Amino acid sequence: MGGYSGPFCKACEVGTFKLFYSHGVCKPCENKPKNAHYYRKAIDTSECPYACDWGIESVDVNPYCDNTLEVQVLRVGGTLNSLIFMAVSFLVLFVIWISLIMQSNRAKIQI
Repeated sequence: MGGYSGPFCKACEVGTFKLFYSHGVCKPCENKPKNAHYYRKAIDTSECPYACDWGIESVDVNPYCDNTLEVQVLRVGGTLNSLIFMAVSFLVLFVIWISLIMQSNRAKIQI
C-alpha cells in the first residue's frame, strides 16, 4: 500500500509521499506552488494535495495560489493588458483633473 514506509508501516509525513509499500523512505513532494502548504499524511502519489495559505483565494479558483495582485493582473489579461489599463485610467484621471483646474480658473476670473 502506498503512502506508508518501513517495517511498521508508518504513514509518510505531511509533505512526503511513497508510491508503493516498501522499506524505502518517503520522498518529498514538489508540486505545491509558493504561498501554499501540504496538509495530508500517507500520500501514495507524487501529486500531494495542498491548500493556499491564509488570506489567499482557495485552490478551487486560484490553483497556483497567486497573491491578490497577481490574480487581478491575470484576470485583466496579463501584465501588458494591466499596464495599458492603468495607463488609460491615469490618462482619464489626468484629463479630468486638468479640466477641473481650468474650470476653477474660469470661475475665479468671472468673480
